[in-house]
Amino acid sequence: MYCSQQSNGQTIDPNAKPVQVSGVLGGSMSYYDVSGIENRRQPYGYRLFGSVNIKLYGWSFPFSVAISQQGSSFSQPFSLYGVSPQYKWIKLHLGHRNMKFSEFTLGGVTFLGGGVELTPKKFRFSAMYGRLRKAVEEPKNQFEIPQFERIGFGVKVGVGDKSFIDLSVFSAKDVLSSLRNPDSLQLRNAPEASNSIGLTGRVSMAKDKLNLDYDIGLSTFTADLRLNPIENIDSRLAESADQLNINSSSNASVAGSAGLQYKNEFFNTGVKYRYVQAGYRTLGTNYLLSDIEMITINAGTSIIQNRMSISASYGIQNNNLSERKYAKTARNIGSANINYRATDKLSFNASYSNFSIYQTVL
Repeated sequence: MYCSQQSNGQTIDPNAKPVQVSGVLGGSMSYYDVSGIENRRQPYGYRLFGSVNIKLYGWSFPFSVAISQQGSSFSQPFSLYGVSPQYKWIKLHLGHRNMKFSEFTLGGVTFLGGGVELTPKKFRFSAMYGRLRKAVEEPKNQFEIPQFERIGFGVKVGVGDKSFIDLSVFSAKDVLSSLRNPDSLQLRNAPEASNSIGLTGRVSMAKDKLNLDYDIGLSTFTADLRLNPIENIDSRLAESADQLNINSSSNASVAGSAGLQYKNEFFNTGVKYRYVQAGYRTLGTNYLLSDIEMITINAGTSIIQNRMSISASYGIQNNNLSERKYAKTARNIGSANINYRATDKLSFNASYSNFSIYQTVL
């Protein structure tokens, strides 16, 4: 379990207190009981979480901690600690943290290490390095499985405000030397590696009423670092492939999404397209559905002096674009919503949704 808290920087106020402390503390307890089958856990459990924000002469130091009962006997605690101090446009990440570059490079994975975010005016720079996954050779409880240590690093640079562009690069690999005798273990996953590059941005038009957003990614993924290198290629290419951890189990793929949205005071509408090629993977995300194509349209409006809002959307999703599976599935997703605010304390809401699935055997 993991808790995090973000805090914005502030300018120094000569009349303000040099040190200010605020925070939140919480916890929970659980009870478990079954009949007719064997108990799968201890009857009592606990969870503690808290955050403390220390402000010291303009610097913000938000600390967070989460402690819960883990282990086969549920007697050993599990905890994560991290802090992200921030002053004006400088922000640091230390300990267990997570950063987001883009959907198709780095986003949402917790790492143990360090990072920095610099945002002076319209320029942006971010970098991180850390351990994405610890090595496990002898599992201590029923939830752990043998696995290699995983290290990752990444950089993002960008410029712009309402219209902007960001370029990000992320690389991660499992460390083969992190296990003493991997061949004797029942490894569910082979040692993996990935390299990804992403381009994210927005083009704002018509006085910010019309926006084009895009997110494009290119990734190479290696399913097993232990396999042989690629044969019959130029020596210079072979050297580059070795540096990028590319071998006979590697594949390159692309992914991306783009959306065009128009919005004014009373009306908004837009269309979004998403495509993820089969086999697209980056070790910077926890989960990413691949081999799909999706088109979505939406519209909404406000009437009766903004007391009533009406919105609707419709989307089509297809998978098995590579035709590697035995069947192809198409999904139609539609929804509509009406909300009416009669008074500040009374409102009414009505919604409708429809999900249709069609499958075709190839």
